Amino acid sequence: MGFKEWLSHRKYKNQEKEVKKIREEVKHEIEKIEPGSMSALRMEYADMYETENLQDNLILYEAYAGRGMICSPYAIFKCFLNREDFNKYEHIWVLESIEAQKDTINMYEKFENVKFVQRDTLEYCRYLCKAKFLITNLSFPNYYTKKTGQIYINTWHGIPLKTLGFDIPDGRITGLNTIRNFLSVDVFLSPNRFMTECFQHAFRLEGLFEGHIMESGMPRNDNFFHTDRKEIIQKLKASGVEIDPNKKLIMYAPTWKGDKYSAPDTSTELYFKLIDVVEKNIDTSKYQVLVKPHQIVYKHIMEKGEQLTGKFIPATIDANEILSIVDVLISDYSSIYFDYLASGRPILFYIPDLEEYKTQRGLYFGIDKLPGPIAQNFEELGEMVADIPAATSYYKEKYEIEKEWACGHDDGNVCERVIDTVIVKQDFSNMISCDYKSKKKILLYSGGLKPGKTRENLEKLISKLDYEKYDLTLIVPHTENEDIFEWIKNVDSRVRVLRRTGTHSANEEEKVCMEIIAKHGVKDPFYEEYYKQYFPTKVYERELRRIVGQTHFDYAMDYSQKSPYFMNLFSCLKETKIVTKEELESFEADI
Repeated sequence: MGFKEWLSHRKYKNQEKEVKKIREEVKHEIEKIEPGSMSALRMEYADMYETENLQDNLILYEAYAGRGMICSPYAIFKCFLNREDFNKYEHIWVLESIEAQKDTINMYEKFENVKFVQRDTLEYCRYLCKAKFLITNLSFPNYYTKKTGQIYINTWHGIPLKTLGFDIPDGRITGLNTIRNFLSVDVFLSPNRFMTECFQHAFRLEGLFEGHIMESGMPRNDNFFHTDRKEIIQKLKASGVEIDPNKKLIMYAPTWKGDKYSAPDTSTELYFKLIDVVEKNIDTSKYQVLVKPHQIVYKHIMEKGEQLTGKFIPATIDANEILSIVDVLISDYSSIYFDYLASGRPILFYIPDLEEYKTQRGLYFGIDKLPGPIAQNFEELGEMVADIPAATSYYKEKYEIEKEWACGHDDGNVCERVIDTVIVKQDFSNMISCDYKSKKKILLYSGGLKPGKTRENLEKLISKLDYEKYDLTLIVPHTENEDIFEWIKNVDSRVRVLRRTGTHSANEEEKVCMEIIAKHGVKDPFYEEYYKQYFPTKVYERELRRIVGQTHFDYAMDYSQKSPYFMNLFSCLKETKIVTKEELESFEADI
């Protein structure tokens, strides 16, 4: 029986009515969606994902969710500007506000192959679906889904002193979109062996990640070798920064503080106090002091409507370009000091809350590894800046040791190597791989994790699994329930936890069919012909790729077995044994 016959058959009149009713309900809900909202964007993105073709010469750059032309994506772009093959490619830059960054955009108006788009717009989504190469130093939005043939390059944004990923005490709860993004990456750019190990272990990529790590230096550190001092000073002046080109520059660049990255401490009192202390202890006819707030802090200060004085450097100006003209850096546990080691110039540390921070977040290195003197109060800081050569003399050997391991590959040609190897040649043969084949990989959806028999059985499975033979990735729900939070935080540390953040992208007809599936399942014979016509296979394929990227698994199962959603999702996995409810008992016995 065909679909039209199915609709007209008397036996199916009630089903026909229900399909029509659900379609009207979905249409009504869609009409209520505000244009430009995330829900509207997801629907458009679903269609673009299927209809837009990749363009081999298209490169999309994004740094800190569109904060500006900064960090390693900017360094790679800037290197491209001086290459003969620059015009062979179309370069798309993502900005969080086109209006606020008109001065930056105007700098490149003579280049027909350089275009700017605003983040989280339809145009942005279109380029996410069209660009062959995607370059970011952080992560793309939670609706981003990797397309077959795309090459996703993640530069990350610094060597960490603070713990990352699953090494953070609450990392299983807080690292939602970052971990999800990482499973879609093709090439991580690593500055050194330590950062490579962070990718492998802190983010639990070892044994799962199917992309590559290129350990060849930090692209943004090329700025120490290829930056014009006059040009940077002019850029600072144009942004309202009060800088004297005839004076040496002392810059204070702390990391963010607070309980959440998305809601940092935005108090500016410390900044003004530090400026005052330093200025009272230096020769201001020879030195000047500026502050570079952390990217996320500056963003929130601006959103609050505060007006910062000319002593503050905007987040839209590349930090490493500025570092190239800095004579003395004052920092805390910010990763910026690792970059500055390449300069060979003095670093001072002001860390009044070291013990508190170690308790809250954790550090990879003790203070004995810091390549400069440490002040824990303003009095000690004043003494240090009053005689910088004396304060730093003891740390010269330690400085060189830290510089060697952190910046050993930084020779001014990192970006050239990245462009030639990853973009031009697309040669990944000499890179580091994390996808070891020694273990069988299991993908398991936990269900809702409410206390009860299902959770107890899941705990038994986790406890008896032989982790020498199996690698377990557990998808858990995105919930605010404190009991479930505690369960996730305390589950066996050998389990790789992925909290599902965001949701699938679907167009109108796909939404209708998913509503019917939710109500009637996929085995209802009355809807068999409808499913043949409209079953939303593409939604499940996109959502699976959105959650686990390009990863392959040996086994997959929905442990809750209460909804067809995850079984439909897992059915899209290639060469994977899908464990059904009937097979679950024997599977548990086998492992």
